[in-house]
Amino acid sequence: MYSLKVSFLVVGIISVCEGQHGNICDVEPKDLQVEEGSSVRVTCQSSCVKGKIFWTINNKFIDESISINSTHTALFLRNFTYPSATLQCHSSYTNQVLGGTHIRTYSKPKNISCVIVHTSQNGAPDLLTCSWQHQKKHSLQINYTLLLMSPGSSSPTELCNSHDTSCKKEKISESGVLFFGDNYTVIVRAKTSAWEVYSDPFEFKFDHIWKINPPQVTVTAESDHLLIKLDPRSYSNKCKVDYHKESSSNNKTS
Repeated sequence: MYSLKVSFLVVGIISVCEGQHGNICDVEPKDLQVEEGSSVRVTCQSSCVKGKIFWTINNKFIDESISINSTHTALFLRNFTYPSATLQCHSSYTNQVLGGTHIRTYSKPKNISCVIVHTSQNGAPDLLTCSWQHQKKHSLQINYTLLLMSPGSSSPTELCNSHDTSCKKEKISESGVLFFGDNYTVIVRAKTSAWEVYSDPFEFKFDHIWKINPPQVTVTAESDHLLIKLDPRSYSNKCKVDYHKESSSNNKTS
């Protein structure tokens, strides 16, 4: 007699749980992070109501859903480009919100540019600086890594890391990272706790992005001439000096 009561109680609890589970209304998955331009699929379970459902995105009606069965309807969104959006599933009969989810998009870094400069007036070029464009505001902290593909290398080298849209690698000549005349490719990796994305490759030749420091010039004005001195450490064997003379009436002559 006692065992029968226990069995009945267990069966009763299971039946109640199954009944509650079968009458759920909700939208899955929750809090999506998707790459800009990708496709999105969300599903509305409408077991708690009868009749058809409809969807809204940021409170605007959309008609892109496909019915899976009597209790589930899927929404397909192709080329999703909203920075952020709220999707909600509604009952067509009562307009009641049955569930919702929030979607944020992330993009890959783009428009990469790099320059190589001297940090001193003499010596080899030794500082590589790369910058790029990326989304300015995001709820998650973005960690950037600048990756370098060298000639003949099968795997990239991590040059530097940053939380900003620029990154610097010092002592490139001393460390043998870059060599004059060679071609290189850099890629920017953007990574958060929820997603990871890579930029398109940016190719450059060392001497095409090498920025030569301007020469150090000292000018001494005399009554009948100018004395111009250049620091020999800051320029090559060839140089050119452009000048003009101003008359008392402020008319320029060459």
